[in-house]
Amino acid sequence: LKLKSLPDFLAMPQDLSLAGFPPEDELDDLRAFRELLLAGWPRLFEATPTGAKRKFSGHLEELKMAVELLPGKSLDTRPCGGAWQHDMERLLTPTSLEDLGDFRVGEAVDFLSMLSHPRRELLPYHVSVATKTILAVQHDEGFSPTGAPFMFVGQRQHVHRIFAVPWDLAADMAETLPEAQDLGPVLVIQMTGRCGSTVLSKAMEWLEVGCQSISEPEVVTDIHEMLERGLCAREEALKMLRAVLLMTVHQRRKANPDKPMIVIKNRSLSCCWRHCELLPEALPGVKQIFQWRTLEDVIGSFHVAIENATISHHTRWLQRQGMDRLAWALNGSPVVPCMQRMVETMTSDSLLALQADINMYEGDLNVWKFVEHGSLGYQTLRCLLCAHASAVLGRKGLWAYTLSYEDLMLRKSACVTDLLQALGWLHLVPSREILGTPQGDKVFLKDAHSGGGFAKAGGSTVGGDQHHLKKISASGGPLDRANAHLPSWQAMIVRDLLKQHRPLHSFGYDLKVASEPETSLSSVATHGGA
Repeated sequence: LKLKSLPDFLAMPQDLSLAGFPPEDELDDLRAFRELLLAGWPRLFEATPTGAKRKFSGHLEELKMAVELLPGKSLDTRPCGGAWQHDMERLLTPTSLEDLGDFRVGEAVDFLSMLSHPRRELLPYHVSVATKTILAVQHDEGFSPTGAPFMFVGQRQHVHRIFAVPWDLAADMAETLPEAQDLGPVLVIQMTGRCGSTVLSKAMEWLEVGCQSISEPEVVTDIHEMLERGLCAREEALKMLRAVLLMTVHQRRKANPDKPMIVIKNRSLSCCWRHCELLPEALPGVKQIFQWRTLEDVIGSFHVAIENATISHHTRWLQRQGMDRLAWALNGSPVVPCMQRMVETMTSDSLLALQADINMYEGDLNVWKFVEHGSLGYQTLRCLLCAHASAVLGRKGLWAYTLSYEDLMLRKSACVTDLLQALGWLHLVPSREILGTPQGDKVFLKDAHSGGGFAKAGGSTVGGDQHHLKKISASGGPLDRANAHLPSWQAMIVRDLLKQHRPLHSFGYDLKVASEPETSLSSVATHGGA
């Protein structure tokens, strides 16, 4: 085996070109995130990771009809065909054409009729820019991928058939569905991550109030990446977003006609924010809410999850010393360009521009201070991008409602009542008696993440850490509170890094206040916490 050349462990180049869109070999947010847990000596012997593929030589882009694809491997394996090294690796591996291995193109199919089959669920799996097709997975009879904590995890299991539908044909088919004329109640939860959003979406289903949930459809992230990398026009992204969501909503209503309210919970905003402004145009009548949590607790929760999932014992030891960036060099430091682009996005992307009297420059966010702290710095920066996006998008009036993790974990099913009332959907609930009762609150004690790679024995997935929530309520401010997951020395690093975003820091990272359209970002808040 030929080893890669190693850069100086301690060297941090001060200039990497950021002109134009990310090249194919630059990692997106999720693939860079995955490198944190894979970093270590074994990566010396593996291929350098790359971003989403832009070209495919199999002539699928010339298709004019829906066809079956015959995969060369199980979808539920690494792109190379090997077994997942950890459940979280599966979670951080975006869906792609590579999931099929060396596949063959089969016969033409009647995709539209299969889409309405209530017992063999068929849902969009991946929007392929390389082939200009939508890949969709049909499952064994009686299996529902939405039962998994994250839908794309379920979609890799119990696979019956796989189809490819050309973009234009998919858009035409979607317009024939009844939802194209009458969408019905559809809620999309946008969020920071680690904020109880999976719990909320699953609880709304478990409470039997007429809701059904879809957790993290990967097609939304695909569309964000297409826009992020300049691989499609806005009109194409809009058309594909409408097509995949109409198909998804239609299929769920066929599978569960007694649950008309569809709750779609997306991945963290850091990897899908570009679709948010398209949604009102793609699906008129859709409601978007924003769910958040005290940001340093989000960062701490992600960091602990990564530390527990890291494959190499040596890298895990480095993480605990705050030095794991040294291991990144073993595979060419692929995380760093992604972090640089996060900074550029916050400081230069017109779609995330702050108000006119607030300017953000790259000098305000020193990426190397984040890189210095390895995975903790990476999590802090990606959560910072998420917070920044939430404030800008909220100020554009996109959020119909804002809900905090802390409020949800304290009030549980009563928050569901408030949410449905704010959306104007409470009249659709067949029986409201369970809401706001101890019996209704019990559904929050279920582990909503079980089997998804993010499960844990307590905290947000099992009703919330009540001891920590009480301590937050009693604290005198951000400096008095203890982090829910990090030791004090790491919490202080996170707080110091978060100070670099001056507008959000001035609000104490109260993302509800920062995202309100009437709030001036030049104001200085006297409450909240980083």
